[in-house]
Amino acid sequence: MELDVTKDLEQGLSLKKLNAIEERLGGVENTLQELIDNADTNAEEVRSSLSEMKTEMEKNTSQVKRLQRKLIARQTSSKYLFCVIIVALVLWSLIMNSFKVASL
Repeated sequence: MELDVTKDLEQGLSLKKLNAIEERLGGVENTLQELIDNADTNAEEVRSSLSEMKTEMEKNTSQVKRLQRKLIARQTSSKYLFCVIIVALVLWSLIMNSFKVASL
């Protein structure tokens, strides 16, 4: 580095120009450091967002399971009601036939 500086000085670069370059490089270093620091903050924001999404997905999953249970319960109650009606019709038919036979 020192050889480069001496060459630059020999080529006519002034100390002010070299200081300006050094200041710009210092600004770039500061900007890079801020980006690195913000990367941790951004990663934390991403983790937070993913955590919120996970919570929402768990909530939606529980809603779907609850709706599935309700649907199964409704289907079961419909089947039960259908079976009760069929059994009632069969019993009614048997009773009516027995009264018909008894009246003969």
